[in-house]
Amino acid sequence: MVQRVARAMKAALGASGVCVLDASGPGSGQSVAHLHFHVVLH
Repeated sequence: MVQRVARAMKAALGASGVCVLDASGPGSGQSVAHLHFHVVLH
């Protein structure tokens, strides 16, 4: 799903690249444990 979202955002916004970051686990600074991703366009 993350790949599909990243590809769609890249195409829609004309970005030249994409970075996907996983922010999860004890070192991520979350107050409620969960998995989430950041999709950063270039």
